[in-house]
Amino acid sequence: MRRLPPVVLGVLGLLLLAAPVGACTPCRDLSDAEKLQRADLVLVGVVSDRDSVFAELATVQVEEVVKGRVAGSIAVRDGVGNPCLSPLREGRRYHLFLVRSGDDWARLACAAAVQLTAEPVLPWWRIYDEWVATAVAVTVATCLVLVFLRLRRARR
Repeated sequence: MRRLPPVVLGVLGLLLLAAPVGACTPCRDLSDAEKLQRADLVLVGVVSDRDSVFAELATVQVEEVVKGRVAGSIAVRDGVGNPCLSPLREGRRYHLFLVRSGDDWARLACAAAVQLTAEPVLPWWRIYDEWVATAVAVTVATCLVLVFLRLRRARR
């Protein structure tokens, strides 16, 4: 009976090590010519909007089209569930290789989005940061609760 917990823990540990969580199937490096051939749309654009940290869609303002036809802005599926693709960051300029995904565009797997700018190219007030918005909401709610409690105490 005393040996059971270490055996159970050992088996659970082996199961956790054996199961690849969020594993990414390695892609072979594609040449620029292969990426260009596989992609339906190749462009340079700025990510102008992401609905939330967990959103799959990012709005990209098209600056230059290398292959395909598109103008203005497009919705790009960002592959949040795909551990092989790093998420697009709002306000940054990218060189994107895209394929059709229903009515939207999706990033070509195994063709990383090339970030062309380290710093945002959009002004800070055009970049919506969910963490800042959440912090502001919590701060305002806390202040309202404190004011309510102070008014309640003053009436007694």
